[in-house]
Amino acid sequence: MQTWDWYPEFADLWHLHSVSALPGGYGYAGVAEYGMTGKIGV
Repeated sequence: MQTWDWYPEFADLWHLHSVSALPGGYGYAGVAEYGMTGKIGV
C-alpha cells in the first residue's frame, strides 16, 4: 500500500519539463509527479 501521495505537503511537488525543438522538428513538454519511478516499481 502506498501512502506517500496522500500527504498534502506533496501536493505541489510536480516536475515540469520541456525540450525545445530543433529547426523543422518537434518540441516536447511534460509533467510528472516526484516519486513516479517508485510508484511504478522501477
